[in-house]
Order: sequence, then C-alpha cells, then structure tokens
Amino acid sequence: MTTNPNILKNFSIRAWHHELVMKEKEAGKLDTWRSKMIKANIPREFWGINLQNFGGDKKAKALVEKYCENIDEALEKGIGFCFMGPHGIGKTSLLMVILKTALQHGYSAFYMTLPEIFRQIYLGFEYKELLVELNQILLRTQFLAIGELGRDYHRKESQQFALSEFDSLVRQRRSMCFATSFDTNMEKEELEGTYGEALMSLFASSLKLVQVSGKDFRKTVQKKVVEDFFTEGEE
Repeated sequence: MTTNPNILKNFSIRAWHHELVMKEKEAGKLDTWRSKMIKANIPREFWGINLQNFGGDKKAKALVEKYCENIDEALEKGIGFCFMGPHGIGKTSLLMVILKTALQHGYSAFYMTLPEIFRQIYLGFEYKELLVELNQILLRTQFLAIGELGRDYHRKESQQFALSEFDSLVRQRRSMCFATSFDTNMEKEELEGTYGEALMSLFASSLKLVQVSGKDFRKTVQKKVVEDFFTEGEE
C-alpha cells in the first residue's frame, strides 16, 4: 500500500518551515536571514536575541562569547554546552545565540526540544519517511541544540526505545565531531540519575556543563511586551 503524500506532509518537519517561509514572503517580510532562522527552527521570540542585549548570567554569557569567537574550532573538536538552571534565566537564549552565530558563519544549525524528538520518533513507527527526515536533521546538522532535557522520560517503559535512540544520537554526533548543545532544568546530580553514568561520561568529553543563575527575566520581558501593546498610542 502506498502512503498518501498529503498525509506525510502533515508529519514533515521541513514542510512546516517551508510554509512559514512562504507566508513571510507573501507578507513582504522575508529576507535571507529570516529564512535561515526559520529553517533552523529558531523560535520567533528569540530572533532578536544576541550577546549585546542578553541580560542574563554574565559568566555564562562570557563562555558563550568565547565559544562564538572560536566557533570554527568548536565544530572541529565537536564541543558544545549543557546549560543547567531554572526556567526563564536565559538558557535557551544562549543556545539560540550559538545557533545564529553558526548560521552567520555558513554552518548548518537546528533546534528541537527532546520531547519533540521523542514525538517524531513515535510518529516514525508508522511514518517511516519521517524517521528518515529526522535522522537527516539530527545526524547531518553541524550545530544542533536540544532543549528541555527532562527527568521524567526514563520512568516510562514505553519510552526506553526513545532514550536508547537519544543515547545513540549523542554518540554518533560525538564520533562525527558535530557540535551538540543542550539545556535542562535539572541539576548535575539529577542528570546523572536520569541518563546514567555512561552517557554523562560522554557528555563530559564533549560538553561544557554550565550552571546558569539569575532572575526570571523572560517573565519581565514578556510582561513589558504585553503592557506596551495596550499602552501604545495612549496620551
């Protein structure tokens, strides 16, 4: 039986990005840089983030700044980050700075959360073409950022296969010296308890573990956006 291509389109990762690019183009808002960010799956809320306007942890910012200054060497050696800390303090913003720097230097980049990756794997059980597409993204992208490493995934037996795939992904990217970075709300001890000593050892060989601290400035920024929307034009 041949699978309906229209059904596959609904489960295609790249099809959604293509549609967004077309909408931007029709609205007259598309430029080369926007197109690159869309194709790298960089969320719109992070399009304007850069090291100059990043207001979070100064030590983490300095590490990322040095990384971006030496991004060619970072790729050559397959080095990335694992940013740890609570919500809203800039972990994902730092990931996006890295991806955008990679794009500016002509490298391929892509962002996905771990739950999204798991979801695509499960859908791929039925739609094999989706697994092929996912593998192309995860294994061929030079700078990959994965968000939301969580503590719950290892507790469900149905997800053991996905965790095995995650382990394989990290190892394959490490062997190819591709740069992979993560963010998580967990502490180092929780990561070790969730993903095991073997995977954490692999992390240590290719990742800089950084504890990010600070206030939840994301909430403050979003609140200001809402307030500005309702006060704009008032006398």
